[in-house]
Amino acid sequence: MKSRIISFFIAVFVLCAALLGCAGRGNKHALPEAAGHHPRRIVSLAPTITETLFAIGLDREIAGVTDYCNYPPEARKKPRTGGLVDQNFETIIDLKPDLVIAMPCHAQTVSRLEELGIKTLTIKNETIGDLLGSMLIIGKATGKERQAEKLVKTLRGEIEAVRAAHAGTRGKKPRVLIVVGRNPGTLQSIFVAGRNTFFNQLLTISGGENVFGDSKKKYIQPSLEEIVLRNPDIIIESRVGKNFSLRELRQIKNEWNGLGDVAAVKNNRVYIWTEDYAAVPGPRIILLLNKLNMVVNEPRK
Repeated sequence: MKSRIISFFIAVFVLCAALLGCAGRGNKHALPEAAGHHPRRIVSLAPTITETLFAIGLDREIAGVTDYCNYPPEARKKPRTGGLVDQNFETIIDLKPDLVIAMPCHAQTVSRLEELGIKTLTIKNETIGDLLGSMLIIGKATGKERQAEKLVKTLRGEIEAVRAAHAGTRGKKPRVLIVVGRNPGTLQSIFVAGRNTFFNQLLTISGGENVFGDSKKKYIQPSLEEIVLRNPDIIIESRVGKNFSLRELRQIKNEWNGLGDVAAVKNNRVYIWTEDYAAVPGPRIILLLNKLNMVVNEPRK
């Protein structure tokens, strides 16, 4: 089964955005709360939602999270409701939530909850605009509007600072291949980030160029021949969901030696990232931006 041989990153983005048809659907706002009657038991159905809830001060109100919600550390103590798209419906009901926050790929679960009279809020985070907008929506729906506005203002400021640092920069931009999943141990079934993704936007802000930025799809599966033809200067591969040893990381990197004619391989500019924030576009997105900025603008020897 394809979902078993690709990375956790794919489960978060490709599965949720492509396989389940999330693309093109906007944030679904919750109904306004009466003054002083904000939700007290919130269930989050995605790590990005959980991180946002904690970031705006709703740790006590979180009644349940998914199996993948491990940041901040306090999230690990919360009751678990299942995976990303295989939610345990009965567990959610048992938690007696007065608000369930979901993503478009949870449409079936949301529909069942609404039939039972449980209030839901659906947000999306495929782009930076989606992400920042979803934070404001969550803040408004939970009585943390000012905290959400402060968070968004801070993130916008940090993003714009990086953008400004590269504004007007002349010369050839480093061309980057962003790999979000592939068959372990091989260079088969490679999935990469294309256009209209937050990864592509962050790369552009950092002064780089996505070699598949012309793709109409958000995440695509190119052939090895096409990767060689596009000849990226940098290859960044996200490997999230496991604690790799240094030996394992070297092995993963060495697997790219099969594309020895590619500039990134020739010049030893293949990077394997294991940080969990690389797969969770949320309040920590600035960490991903800074990491991209550092790699893209690394002094060349």
